[in-house]
Amino acid sequence: GMKKVGDSYLFMRSSSSGSIGEGVDTDCAYFDELDRMPNNVFEAFAEGLKSSAYGYVRRWSTPTTPGFGINALYQKSNQMRYIHTCPHCGHKQFLTPEDNIIQINPKGVNNITQEIEDGTFIIGCKKCKREMDRWKEGEWVATEPSIKEMRGYHISQLDATWIKADDIMRRKFNYSSKQLFYNYVLGEPYAN
Repeated sequence: GMKKVGDSYLFMRSSSSGSIGEGVDTDCAYFDELDRMPNNVFEAFAEGLKSSAYGYVRRWSTPTTPGFGINALYQKSNQMRYIHTCPHCGHKQFLTPEDNIIQINPKGVNNITQEIEDGTFIIGCKKCKREMDRWKEGEWVATEPSIKEMRGYHISQLDATWIKADDIMRRKFNYSSKQLFYNYVLGEPYAN
């Protein structure tokens, strides 16, 4: 479809086939779910940027496997991560399940029924183990600051203030594979 926005036009096209992107002159191209696009679709759409003085490209995706698609691009970027500061000890950290999901109720997990009681897990500080205040504003920090050509952002559900640690761990039980949990919940590539 097409929509007029101010003095510009917004074209929305499917990325199911490269031929859909041929012959469209654009100033900026946005690609959602890059890892799920068929081969050569990006290249066909990107050709439309050649006539532009801007030629902006924005890509995002749920990562799938290491070194492929969005993860390959992220590895070439400055690798921005959202850094939280612990309100108790001041330690700065980006959140990972291994370091920051802490079980505070030792009897809250039933491994047989795969149920988790509310209040069993918290998202806590890697250093002092006390609960983090994820509502407190953090900062984006480049983990590869020497790379200036491309910005890449990692976003995890651990950073989503409205998602509780118990819910994240329930999803770990519910997903049929470890890869799906890592891809969709943690925003990380994964391969067995």
